[in-house]
Amino acid sequence: MADGLDQNCDAVDDCYQDLDSDTFGSTTVITGDDLDCNNTLGEADDSTDCDDSSATTFVGAAPDDDPGACMKDDDGDEYGDATPPGGVTAGNDCDDTDPLIHPGAIEVCDGVDNNCDGTTDEGC
Repeated sequence: MADGLDQNCDAVDDCYQDLDSDTFGSTTVITGDDLDCNNTLGEADDSTDCDDSSATTFVGAAPDDDPGACMKDDDGDEYGDATPPGGVTAGNDCDDTDPLIHPGAIEVCDGVDNNCDGTTDEGC
């Protein structure tokens, strides 16, 4: 299954379903259209997606928080959303809509907690 081998000689491989097209599949098995479970939308060669309805939620989405946790990272800054939906591990990103706001970001004097430390404009 999802190994590029045609065990039953039908010219296709069994793949994992990927509804959100993030290349991570759910545990649902589907019949692929060839022997490669990664070159067609809707197919994946692994079953590690913890939320197959969101392309920004999967194990490893927020490697700067925890690379092995199911996290949501909408802004792509590699920090997980601090207030994710149920079933998803909370990260440390206090604003998951802005890639410039996350733990470790440079604090600027703009009335916003840019580095998510709970203090606004420290050092200004």
